[in-house]
Amino acid sequence: MRRVVTAGLVALLVVTAGCVGGIGGTPTAGDGASDGAGSGDGAATSESGTVNFYVSDQPNDMDDFEHLNVTVTTVRFHLVEENATAGTASETATATESPNTTTLTITAVKDETETEEAEDDESEDGRWVTREVNATTVDLTRLRGANATLVERFDLPAGEYDQVRLEVSETEGVLKDGSTTEVKLPSERLTLTQEFTVGDGEEVDFVYDVTVHKAGNSGKYVLRPVASESGTDVPIERVDGETDGEGGGSGNGPPN
Repeated sequence: MRRVVTAGLVALLVVTAGCVGGIGGTPTAGDGASDGAGSGDGAATSESGTVNFYVSDQPNDMDDFEHLNVTVTTVRFHLVEENATAGTASETATATESPNTTTLTITAVKDETETEEAEDDESEDGRWVTREVNATTVDLTRLRGANATLVERFDLPAGEYDQVRLEVSETEGVLKDGSTTEVKLPSERLTLTQEFTVGDGEEVDFVYDVTVHKAGNSGKYVLRPVASESGTDVPIERVDGETDGEGGGSGNGPPN
């Protein structure tokens, strides 16, 4: 579900009566504050690099499956940057008051859904960079160990990242006996805490490793990310037969 986020707005209208000169004073805050980090166009976003985004799988209970198809719709990267939320709060313009000045303040209040989305897109120590994927489906049974498939190449702002979220629209699990089974994800997405850096003009390989666990005796399975096997410094063996080796974090992209 897509939600439209409308930031809260505070406008200050100054009306002066009986003065030939009109409105007295000029705004001292507002324009400069609104064009900074809050819009995502600060210094960190003036440079960019490329991330080759792979998905791989740890075995665990994968042996139970003939096929385990996962459809990826969105990948979100958490960019850590100082003052990322500056300028997103309500902006207030101030003017020099005169004896004949009347001040009117108008406030627009955000509803709950707008607040929730704003908190999701921006945090105290950074912001989320969202990249859509054209409903790419991968079969995790083919991606065991170092086997990995390239989902997409993403152009990202240069900087430090500490989390990656994988949003999934659909899972389809077929067991070895031909029966289907339910495979669950927490909140229809997987969240991986993993620090990595994208340098200006640099190309890096990032592996997002996923594993499946059987949930007790319920017969259901749960997908979870594997931090120890994810990141930019893990070996990659592409399922199409091409191999990147162990240069995943060196800036070496997939072979042409």
